[in-house]
Amino acid sequence: MLVGGVILDESILFQVRGGAGVLVRKLHRSNIPTAICYGLDLSAHKVSELKRMGVEYSCECFLLNAFMDDAVNQISTAWSDVGGSILYHVSHNKDSFRKLNCHWLVIVVGVEGVRACDNSTVLYINKLEELPLTICRLNKKAIGDAQIVGYIMKP
Repeated sequence: MLVGGVILDESILFQVRGGAGVLVRKLHRSNIPTAICYGLDLSAHKVSELKRMGVEYSCECFLLNAFMDDAVNQISTAWSDVGGSILYHVSHNKDSFRKLNCHWLVIVVGVEGVRACDNSTVLYINKLEELPLTICRLNKKAIGDAQIVGYIMKP
């Protein structure tokens, strides 16, 4: 399951101060298509902050409304040529990912001591900073019997 794109939910971007910009910058420089998504209940100030971040790091911004299937179709159409799996990265305290009815791999941040089985569509990580290593592991698993000497997402 090669990683073809990463969708960052607003729930994780506002959860970590300072770390979100660093992560989005690393993803941008790695040439992995990256998007930011947010819900209808987000304040106008926070939406403009997310859109500013999207412009700064060349990320698309998507609105996730109550009809998750509409948003999934919109994102799938926009990213029809990513050539891999789409990761949806969300905070543990947001339940919207449970409504997803698609082939995305969901990565939930902020959960300690929980592991997913190898063929699960939900992975759990403790901190936002673990996402680059998680992407590396997924790509290594997809490539197969290859050695990865180093994997750096430029700062």
